[in-house]
Amino acid sequence: MNRTWMLVPLAVVGSAIALLATREPAPAEVRDSSGVKRLVVAAPFTTSAPFVHYWQAEQPQVNHGWLCVVEADAQLCAPKQTVEPVLIAGAGPVERVNHGTLGRTVVLVPCTQALAVDGACASGCKDEALQTWWWLAPTLPQVLPEQLDGAAIARARALLPEGAVRTLTSAELAAALKLGGEAIQVANETELHRVAAAWILEHAPEDREVAQGLLAPPVR
Repeated sequence: MNRTWMLVPLAVVGSAIALLATREPAPAEVRDSSGVKRLVVAAPFTTSAPFVHYWQAEQPQVNHGWLCVVEADAQLCAPKQTVEPVLIAGAGPVERVNHGTLGRTVVLVPCTQALAVDGACASGCKDEALQTWWWLAPTLPQVLPEQLDGAAIARARALLPEGAVRTLTSAELAAALKLGGEAIQVANETELHRVAAAWILEHAPEDREVAQGLLAPPVR
């Protein structure tokens, strides 16, 4: 079989490489660097008995907020032998009920502004509190979520590079809340964690052991 080879002058190849190197990337090629892919589902919750949000230095008493499933970078979610990145919604750390080994983590996003009375928050907190998500990398002297106060979080947020915060559109937020359905009303934190366990089994079954632990009868 005869083969015909086309020799391309090196000058032409060099010009093509130079052109590719200087070409502006198309919008579709610009990647979000926040590590948060999407808010899968969300639902507001209220508890009759307030509980302590230990995942923030101030340890505020809370009795309402949102239960969410977040799809994120699996490498950020996976358990580590060292300090781990802290997932933040808005301006405060969330409680990650499971790690999310494959990238889906069930989280509690408490409203820490004021306690709700008869299901209504006096500060008028809104679902827009779920619109911004970001990871606080373990680079600060205070690296555990329970050691991070509002001022430290604000300083870290100010230093984030462009694209490090995932801002949901109103349509994305509305879709997640619609999928979440009616508000979750339970007696206390234990019952709220039981609801979270059911969400783990549905959205992150690889963390079944965590869910089973939360669903187990209390030890007396």
